[in-house]
Amino acid sequence: MELLIFAYDTCIMTYLWLFIYVLFTVCVYKLFRWILTLPRIGSTSDRYVLITGCDYGFGNLLAKKLDKMGCRVFASCLRKDSADKLNEETSDRVTTLEMDVSSPQSIRRALGLIQYWLPKGKGLWSIVNNAGILGRPGFIDWLNVEDYKHVADVNLFGLIDVTNVFLPLVKKERGRVILMSSFLGRLSLPCSTPYAVTKYGVEAFADGLRFSMAPFGVSVHVLEPGFHKTNIGDTSVIKSNIKDSWERCSDDIRKQYGDSFIDKMTKVLDGPGALLVAHPKHVVNAYKHAIFGLFPKTRYVVGLDANILGVPLPYLPGAISDMLLTLFIPQPNCIISMVNSTH
Repeated sequence: MELLIFAYDTCIMTYLWLFIYVLFTVCVYKLFRWILTLPRIGSTSDRYVLITGCDYGFGNLLAKKLDKMGCRVFASCLRKDSADKLNEETSDRVTTLEMDVSSPQSIRRALGLIQYWLPKGKGLWSIVNNAGILGRPGFIDWLNVEDYKHVADVNLFGLIDVTNVFLPLVKKERGRVILMSSFLGRLSLPCSTPYAVTKYGVEAFADGLRFSMAPFGVSVHVLEPGFHKTNIGDTSVIKSNIKDSWERCSDDIRKQYGDSFIDKMTKVLDGPGALLVAHPKHVVNAYKHAIFGLFPKTRYVVGLDANILGVPLPYLPGAISDMLLTLFIPQPNCIISMVNSTH
Protein backbone atom coordinates (compact mmCIF):
# COMPACT_ATOMS: atom_id res chain seq x y z
CA MET A 1 0.00 0.00 0.00
CA GLU A 2 2.78 2.41 0.93
CA LEU A 3 4.46 1.59 -2.37
CA LEU A 4 1.30 2.58 -4.27
CA ILE A 5 1.03 5.86 -2.35
CA PHE A 6 4.68 6.60 -3.05
CA ALA A 7 4.21 5.88 -6.77
CA TYR A 8 1.10 8.09 -6.85
CA ASP A 9 2.90 10.98 -5.12
CA THR A 10 5.86 10.60 -7.46
CA CYS A 11 3.56 10.70 -10.48
CA ILE A 12 1.81 13.84 -9.23
CA MET A 13 5.13 15.59 -8.57
CA THR A 14 6.42 14.62 -12.00
CA TYR A 15 3.38 16.15 -13.72
CA LEU A 16 3.59 19.22 -11.51
CA TRP A 17 7.24 19.83 -12.40
CA LEU A 18 6.46 19.17 -16.06
CA PHE A 19 3.71 21.78 -15.93
CA ILE A 20 6.05 24.29 -14.26
CA TYR A 21 8.73 23.60 -16.85
CA VAL A 22 6.32 24.09 -19.77
CA LEU A 23 4.90 27.26 -18.21
CA PHE A 24 8.40 28.65 -17.61
CA THR A 25 9.43 27.83 -21.19
CA VAL A 26 6.36 29.55 -22.63
CA CYS A 27 6.94 32.65 -20.46
CA VAL A 28 10.61 32.86 -21.50
CA TYR A 29 9.62 32.48 -25.15
CA LYS A 30 6.95 35.19 -24.87
CA LEU A 31 9.40 37.51 -23.10
CA PHE A 32 12.02 36.90 -25.79
CA ARG A 33 9.48 37.62 -28.54
CA TRP A 34 8.41 40.82 -26.78
CA ILE A 35 12.03 41.99 -26.44
CA LEU A 36 12.52 41.45 -30.17
CA THR A 37 9.61 43.82 -30.93
CA LEU A 38 11.30 46.75 -29.16
CA PRO A 39 14.25 47.65 -31.45
CA ARG A 40 13.43 49.88 -34.42
CA ILE A 41 15.42 50.78 -37.51
CA GLY A 42 17.10 54.18 -37.63
CA SER A 43 15.63 57.46 -38.84
CA THR A 44 12.16 57.36 -40.37
CA SER A 45 12.20 60.89 -41.78
CA ASP A 46 14.11 59.92 -44.92
CA ARG A 47 12.01 56.84 -45.72
CA TYR A 48 9.07 56.78 -48.12
CA VAL A 49 6.11 54.44 -47.68
CA LEU A 50 3.24 53.76 -50.09
CA ILE A 51 -0.07 52.75 -48.47
CA THR A 52 -3.08 51.67 -50.51
CA GLY A 53 -6.68 51.88 -49.32
CA CYS A 54 -6.40 55.01 -47.16
CA ASP A 55 -10.01 56.15 -47.56
CA TYR A 56 -10.82 54.81 -44.10
CA GLY A 57 -9.94 52.01 -41.69
CA PHE A 58 -6.45 50.61 -41.23
CA GLY A 59 -4.85 52.49 -44.11
CA ASN A 60 -6.23 55.85 -43.01
CA LEU A 61 -5.09 55.33 -39.41
CA LEU A 62 -1.67 54.07 -40.50
CA ALA A 63 -1.05 57.11 -42.72
CA LYS A 64 -1.79 59.41 -39.76
CA LYS A 65 0.38 57.30 -37.45
CA LEU A 66 3.38 57.36 -39.78
CA ASP A 67 2.91 61.09 -40.31
CA LYS A 68 3.30 61.66 -36.57
CA MET A 69 6.45 59.52 -36.64
CA GLY A 70 7.96 61.85 -39.23
CA CYS A 71 7.77 59.35 -42.09
CA ARG A 72 7.10 60.35 -45.71
CA VAL A 73 3.87 58.74 -46.88
CA PHE A 74 2.17 58.31 -50.23
CA ALA A 75 -1.44 57.57 -49.25
CA SER A 76 -3.61 56.27 -52.08
CA CYS A 77 -7.39 56.53 -51.89
CA LEU A 78 -10.09 55.26 -54.21
CA ARG A 79 -12.17 58.43 -53.91
CA LYS A 80 -11.08 62.03 -54.40
CA ASP A 81 -13.10 63.31 -51.43
CA SER A 82 -11.36 60.77 -49.17
CA ALA A 83 -7.96 61.90 -50.43
CA ASP A 84 -8.85 65.55 -49.87
CA LYS A 85 -10.08 64.86 -46.33
CA LEU A 86 -6.94 62.90 -45.41
CA ASN A 87 -4.81 65.66 -46.87
CA GLU A 88 -6.50 68.16 -44.56
CA GLU A 89 -5.96 65.94 -41.50
CA THR A 90 -2.24 65.34 -42.02
CA SER A 91 0.94 67.35 -42.49
CA ASP A 92 2.81 67.95 -45.74
CA ARG A 93 4.73 64.72 -45.07
CA VAL A 94 1.66 62.86 -46.39
CA THR A 95 1.00 63.08 -50.12
CA THR A 96 -2.42 61.79 -51.13
CA LEU A 97 -3.34 60.47 -54.55
CA GLU A 98 -6.19 58.61 -56.21
CA MET A 99 -5.61 55.01 -57.19
CA ASP A 100 -7.97 52.17 -58.01
CA VAL A 101 -6.00 48.99 -57.36
CA SER A 102 -8.33 47.02 -59.63
CA SER A 103 -7.39 49.24 -62.59
CA PRO A 104 -3.98 48.64 -64.26
CA GLN A 105 -4.14 52.11 -65.84
CA SER A 106 -4.76 53.78 -62.47
CA ILE A 107 -1.86 51.90 -60.86
CA ARG A 108 0.58 52.91 -63.58
CA ARG A 109 -0.60 56.51 -63.47
CA ALA A 110 0.10 56.48 -59.71
CA LEU A 111 3.57 55.04 -60.40
CA GLY A 112 4.38 57.96 -62.69
CA LEU A 113 3.30 60.47 -60.04
CA ILE A 114 5.29 58.81 -57.26
CA GLN A 115 8.40 58.57 -59.41
CA TYR A 116 8.04 62.29 -60.10
CA TRP A 117 7.57 63.14 -56.40
CA LEU A 118 10.41 60.98 -55.09
CA PRO A 119 13.83 62.68 -54.69
CA LYS A 120 16.36 61.73 -57.33
CA GLY A 121 17.87 58.30 -56.67
CA LYS A 122 15.33 57.52 -53.94
CA GLY A 123 12.99 54.54 -53.84
CA LEU A 124 10.24 53.25 -51.57
CA TRP A 125 11.15 51.76 -48.20
CA SER A 126 7.85 49.91 -48.06
CA ILE A 127 4.67 49.10 -49.97
CA VAL A 128 1.70 48.49 -47.68
CA ASN A 129 -0.92 46.61 -49.69
CA ASN A 130 -3.82 47.50 -47.44
CA ALA A 131 -6.66 48.04 -49.92
CA GLY A 132 -9.38 45.42 -49.78
CA ILE A 133 -13.11 44.74 -49.83
CA LEU A 134 -15.26 42.12 -48.14
CA GLY A 135 -17.28 41.36 -51.24
CA ARG A 136 -20.64 39.65 -51.13
CA PRO A 137 -21.04 37.33 -48.11
CA GLY A 138 -23.18 34.23 -48.35
CA PHE A 139 -23.09 30.48 -48.56
CA ILE A 140 -21.70 28.75 -51.64
CA ASP A 141 -25.07 28.07 -53.29
CA TRP A 142 -26.16 31.68 -52.71
CA LEU A 143 -23.37 33.09 -54.88
CA ASN A 144 -22.13 33.03 -58.47
CA VAL A 145 -18.70 33.26 -60.07
CA GLU A 146 -19.01 37.03 -60.60
CA ASP A 147 -19.11 37.47 -56.81
CA TYR A 148 -15.70 35.77 -56.63
CA LYS A 149 -14.25 37.81 -59.51
CA HIS A 150 -15.41 41.11 -57.99
CA VAL A 151 -13.58 40.63 -54.68
CA ALA A 152 -10.54 38.98 -56.32
CA ASP A 153 -10.00 41.97 -58.63
CA VAL A 154 -9.25 44.10 -55.56
CA ASN A 155 -7.96 41.77 -52.85
CA LEU A 156 -5.78 39.51 -54.97
CA PHE A 157 -5.12 40.64 -58.53
CA GLY A 158 -5.00 44.31 -57.52
CA LEU A 159 -2.56 43.49 -54.72
CA ILE A 160 -0.36 41.49 -57.10
CA ASP A 161 -0.40 44.24 -59.73
CA VAL A 162 0.47 47.01 -57.24
CA THR A 163 3.32 44.91 -55.86
CA ASN A 164 4.78 44.09 -59.28
CA VAL A 165 4.54 47.67 -60.55
CA PHE A 166 6.16 49.29 -57.50
CA LEU A 167 8.60 46.47 -56.68
CA PRO A 168 11.59 48.06 -58.53
CA LEU A 169 11.34 51.10 -56.22
CA VAL A 170 11.40 48.81 -53.15
CA LYS A 171 14.36 46.81 -54.50
CA LYS A 172 16.25 50.09 -54.85
CA GLU A 173 15.94 50.64 -51.07
CA ARG A 174 16.21 46.94 -50.10
CA GLY A 175 12.94 47.61 -48.34
CA ARG A 176 9.82 45.73 -47.30
CA VAL A 177 6.56 44.58 -48.87
CA ILE A 178 3.60 44.36 -46.48
CA LEU A 179 0.56 42.35 -47.57
CA MET A 180 -2.86 42.45 -45.94
CA SER A 181 -4.23 38.94 -45.64
CA SER A 182 -6.58 37.65 -42.93
CA PHE A 183 -7.02 34.74 -40.57
CA LEU A 184 -9.50 33.68 -43.27
CA GLY A 185 -6.42 32.99 -45.38
CA ARG A 186 -5.86 30.07 -43.01
CA LEU A 187 -9.46 29.01 -42.43
CA SER A 188 -12.45 29.56 -44.72
CA LEU A 189 -15.70 30.23 -42.88
CA PRO A 190 -18.91 29.18 -44.67
CA CYS A 191 -20.38 32.66 -45.18
CA SER A 192 -17.23 34.39 -46.46
CA THR A 193 -15.80 32.00 -49.03
CA PRO A 194 -15.11 34.52 -51.86
CA TYR A 195 -13.19 36.73 -49.42
CA ALA A 196 -11.31 33.73 -48.03
CA VAL A 197 -10.39 32.51 -51.52
CA THR A 198 -8.61 35.82 -52.17
CA LYS A 199 -6.79 35.67 -48.84
CA TYR A 200 -5.57 32.13 -49.47
CA GLY A 201 -4.23 33.53 -52.73
CA VAL A 202 -2.47 36.36 -50.89
CA GLU A 203 -0.77 33.82 -48.62
CA ALA A 204 0.49 31.85 -51.62
CA PHE A 205 1.69 35.02 -53.35
CA ALA A 206 3.47 36.13 -50.17
CA ASP A 207 5.38 32.86 -49.87
CA GLY A 208 6.52 32.99 -53.48
CA LEU A 209 7.40 36.68 -53.28
CA ARG A 210 9.36 36.27 -50.03
CA PHE A 211 11.54 33.53 -51.50
CA SER A 212 12.04 35.42 -54.79
CA MET A 213 12.96 38.75 -53.19
CA ALA A 214 15.28 37.47 -50.43
CA PRO A 215 18.39 37.62 -52.69
CA PHE A 216 17.64 41.31 -53.35
CA GLY A 217 17.42 42.17 -49.66
CA VAL A 218 13.65 42.76 -49.84
CA SER A 219 11.60 41.19 -47.05
CA VAL A 220 7.91 40.27 -47.19
CA HIS A 221 5.50 40.39 -44.26
CA VAL A 222 1.86 39.34 -43.97
CA LEU A 223 -0.84 40.60 -41.62
CA GLU A 224 -3.56 38.13 -40.67
CA PRO A 225 -6.09 40.08 -38.61
CA GLY A 226 -9.47 38.97 -37.38
CA PHE A 227 -12.55 41.16 -37.43
CA HIS A 228 -11.93 44.75 -36.33
CA LYS A 229 -13.99 47.91 -36.06
CA THR A 230 -13.60 49.10 -39.64
CA ASN A 231 -15.97 49.34 -42.59
CA ILE A 232 -15.16 45.77 -43.61
CA GLY A 233 -15.70 44.48 -40.05
CA ASP A 234 -18.86 46.53 -39.44
CA THR A 235 -21.44 43.91 -38.40
CA SER A 236 -24.36 46.09 -39.51
CA VAL A 237 -22.91 46.28 -43.03
CA ILE A 238 -22.21 42.53 -43.06
CA LYS A 239 -25.77 41.76 -41.94
CA SER A 240 -27.19 44.01 -44.63
CA ASN A 241 -25.05 42.35 -47.32
CA ILE A 242 -26.02 38.87 -46.12
CA LYS A 243 -29.69 39.83 -46.36
CA ASP A 244 -29.10 41.12 -49.91
CA SER A 245 -27.51 37.79 -50.85
CA TRP A 246 -30.42 35.96 -49.25
CA GLU A 247 -32.99 38.00 -51.16
CA ARG A 248 -31.17 37.17 -54.39
CA CYS A 249 -31.49 33.41 -53.78
CA SER A 250 -34.04 31.33 -55.64
CA ASP A 251 -37.20 30.16 -53.88
CA ASP A 252 -35.84 26.62 -53.92
CA ILE A 253 -32.63 27.62 -52.08
CA ARG A 254 -34.52 29.63 -49.49
CA LYS A 255 -36.85 26.71 -48.90
CA GLN A 256 -33.87 24.40 -48.30
CA TYR A 257 -32.39 26.74 -45.71
CA GLY A 258 -35.68 27.75 -44.10
CA ASP A 259 -37.29 31.14 -43.58
CA SER A 260 -35.75 31.58 -40.14
CA PHE A 261 -32.19 30.88 -41.30
CA ILE A 262 -31.28 34.49 -42.10
CA ASP A 263 -32.48 35.60 -38.65
CA LYS A 264 -30.27 32.96 -37.04
CA MET A 265 -27.28 34.18 -39.02
CA THR A 266 -27.78 37.80 -37.95
CA LYS A 267 -28.04 36.68 -34.32
CA VAL A 268 -24.60 35.05 -34.62
CA LEU A 269 -23.18 38.39 -35.75
CA ASP A 270 -24.93 40.20 -32.91
CA GLY A 271 -23.75 37.65 -30.33
CA PRO A 272 -20.36 35.88 -30.47
CA GLY A 273 -19.37 37.71 -33.65
CA ALA A 274 -19.82 41.15 -32.12
CA LEU A 275 -17.82 40.22 -29.01
CA LEU A 276 -14.76 39.30 -31.07
CA VAL A 277 -14.58 42.57 -33.04
CA ALA A 278 -11.45 44.41 -31.87
CA HIS A 279 -10.08 47.95 -32.05
CA PRO A 280 -8.13 48.70 -35.26
CA LYS A 281 -5.16 50.15 -33.34
CA HIS A 282 -3.79 46.63 -32.89
CA VAL A 283 -3.55 46.14 -36.64
CA VAL A 284 -1.99 49.60 -37.08
CA ASN A 285 0.66 48.72 -34.47
CA ALA A 286 1.38 45.47 -36.31
CA TYR A 287 1.76 47.41 -39.56
CA LYS A 288 4.12 49.85 -37.86
CA HIS A 289 6.30 47.03 -36.56
CA ALA A 290 6.36 45.30 -39.94
CA ILE A 291 7.55 48.55 -41.54
CA PHE A 292 10.04 49.79 -38.95
CA GLY A 293 10.79 46.90 -36.57
CA LEU A 294 14.40 45.75 -36.54
CA PHE A 295 13.21 42.13 -36.33
CA PRO A 296 9.87 42.09 -38.21
CA LYS A 297 7.80 38.93 -38.18
CA THR A 298 6.97 36.99 -41.30
CA ARG A 299 3.32 36.83 -40.21
CA TYR A 300 1.30 38.88 -37.73
CA VAL A 301 -1.82 37.19 -36.36
CA VAL A 302 -3.86 40.03 -34.86
CA GLY A 303 -7.02 39.72 -32.79
CA LEU A 304 -8.62 37.29 -30.37
CA ASP A 305 -10.76 35.62 -33.04
CA ALA A 306 -7.74 35.21 -35.33
CA ASN A 307 -5.75 33.50 -32.57
CA ILE A 308 -8.66 31.34 -31.38
CA LEU A 309 -9.93 30.26 -34.81
CA GLY A 310 -7.21 31.00 -37.34
CA VAL A 311 -4.25 29.42 -35.55
CA PRO A 312 -5.45 26.08 -34.09
CA LEU A 313 -8.44 25.05 -36.27
CA PRO A 314 -6.55 24.59 -39.59
CA TYR A 315 -4.28 22.05 -37.89
CA LEU A 316 -7.13 19.94 -36.54
CA PRO A 317 -8.62 17.08 -38.56
CA GLY A 318 -11.24 18.48 -40.92
CA ALA A 319 -14.07 16.54 -39.28
CA ILE A 320 -13.26 18.05 -35.87
CA SER A 321 -12.89 21.65 -37.08
CA ASP A 322 -16.16 21.33 -39.04
CA MET A 323 -17.92 19.99 -35.97
CA LEU A 324 -16.66 22.91 -33.85
CA LEU A 325 -17.84 25.45 -36.43
CA THR A 326 -21.35 23.92 -36.50
CA LEU A 327 -21.67 24.84 -32.81
CA PHE A 328 -21.79 28.51 -33.84
CA ILE A 329 -23.06 28.52 -37.42
CA PRO A 330 -26.74 27.69 -38.07
CA GLN A 331 -27.61 24.64 -40.15
CA PRO A 332 -30.02 24.62 -43.11
CA ASN A 333 -33.59 23.63 -42.39
CA CYS A 334 -33.39 20.51 -44.56
CA ILE A 335 -30.48 19.18 -42.48
CA ILE A 336 -32.37 19.75 -39.23
CA SER A 337 -35.42 17.98 -40.71
CA MET A 338 -33.30 14.98 -41.75
CA VAL A 339 -31.78 14.73 -38.26
CA ASN A 340 -35.19 14.94 -36.58
CA SER A 341 -36.63 12.30 -38.91
CA THR A 342 -33.99 9.76 -37.84
CA HIS A 343 -35.07 9.96 -34.16
